[in-house]
Amino acid sequence: MARFKPIDRKKASEQVAEQIRSSILGGLLRPGQRLPSERDLAAQFEVTRTTLREALKKLEGLKLIFIRHGDRATVLDYMRHGSIELLNDLAGRKNRINVGLLENVLEARVVIGVEATRLAARRRSEDDLLNLDEALLQLEHASQGEDGFRELEFDFFHTISTASHNLVFVFLFNSIRSLYLGNSSYFEPLVDAPEAIVENHRRIIEAVRGQDADAAAGLARLFLEEGMERVLAHHRAPESADPDEESPNETKGLFRRRSRKKQTEP
Repeated sequence: MARFKPIDRKKASEQVAEQIRSSILGGLLRPGQRLPSERDLAAQFEVTRTTLREALKKLEGLKLIFIRHGDRATVLDYMRHGSIELLNDLAGRKNRINVGLLENVLEARVVIGVEATRLAARRRSEDDLLNLDEALLQLEHASQGEDGFRELEFDFFHTISTASHNLVFVFLFNSIRSLYLGNSSYFEPLVDAPEAIVENHRRIIEAVRGQDADAAAGLARLFLEEGMERVLAHHRAPESADPDEESPNETKGLFRRRSRKKQTEP
């Protein structure tokens, strides 16, 4: 059973939540295991029951624990219950980005973006094309010096997802929006060539307009994968360091990074 340390009074509930969260993600607290009683936890942390409850409520919101009234909190399996809120929490806590987490996000961006673009080419309406043209026009203006280019570039693919007429893709883009825009410095290399991005997106729109699904998806894949490689190259730590290791008991092994070596074709 994990043992907890007393904490400073400043932002006490956040520090309580941080220690329990680290114990869960680090494997010291296992799925199905029950936490000590509120009385015992409050004594270990040397906080009030009110402060403790604030921390437990936060952890419940992250789907790390389940609280049943009148009973001790139970640890949940975050691989079954975790959501984008947990990803946001993980991304926003450390000064140094976990490269494995970053790669997971970018891989998902590739998959969602490519398949949404493929469906958009097959299903787009005239209104969808007007929306895409408008999104491109806003990007062109932003690339000439206006603020907000990164957000507008994200909105372009959100417009693509809308044109796919698949609500799951739309909602997935909605879910990752706060993660992407709330941690924009991590993704800076994605938008380091505005003019090239505008030209690429113009070509995607023309493929969608012509309902050439393979061409549209191919352009999206090339753009998204090249962006992923730029971001990972920018954030990759020296070979001697383990960029996935945040602390001895936290998230080590939680996010797996694939080898960056290109695979030999069979």
